Amino acid sequence: MSWGWPESVDIYLSQRLALVRVGSTPPLALSYSPTLPLAVVLERLTAAAFSSKSRRRFRITLSSGVAPACAYRVPREVTRWSEKLELARAAAAQSLAIQPELVDCQIDSRGRGFAAAMAVQTSRQLHAWAASLGARVVSIQPLWSIATQCRAAATSAIDAVVVLEPDGGSILVRPIGQAPAIARALAWGEAAAVRSEAVAIAQEAGVKEERMLSLGFGATMNEINATFPKSWARHWCKP
Repeated sequence: MSWGWPESVDIYLSQRLALVRVGSTPPLALSYSPTLPLAVVLERLTAAAFSSKSRRRFRITLSSGVAPACAYRVPREVTRWSEKLELARAAAAQSLAIQPELVDCQIDSRGRGFAAAMAVQTSRQLHAWAASLGARVVSIQPLWSIATQCRAAATSAIDAVVVLEPDGGSILVRPIGQAPAIARALAWGEAAAVRSEAVAIAQEAGVKEERMLSLGFGATMNEINATFPKSWARHWCKP
């Protein structure tokens, strides 16, 4: 019988890169083709990082390619949380091009009009994979959500947040006046080109470049910036 506390494991999953950090050890990085099925990616992670079953707590972070940001609009007469969730689910289903009942959706508790979405099948795969290793998933969160909650983003001087990841990125523009929130996926490519696309989207929404926060994320370890997200702190940078 084991009397120790469950070991914490942080996992980042994108369509091109996975990071696994067990406890305080340096993370393992695994690169792969974006066409590789999730089941195969998880098999490779198991072989590379988990040689045996053990009591573990998995904290999973998903890229915007796996769990994209969706924006939704709530009419003034809609006040119930369940009704807001259904509106967000419908918007997410349209974004993912699947039926609403096949979407696992969570809405922004701050009421900014953003929702995190992924296929129910993806969520089931992740939980089943963890269980097969004797582990338990304690959280699943998109990277873009983590980025929008950091100190650098949580200021009235910032109207838009751009997150650049190994498989693309996201731009999120907060509601301004009567204008609704905007969430757009950014296609994978050279960082400068992707950021230029984000600037164009922000300017179209009336946001000046100086009111944008751009954050990069990847396998490279960087100096910690106290205003950037604390989760995966050494993997954030200014692109």
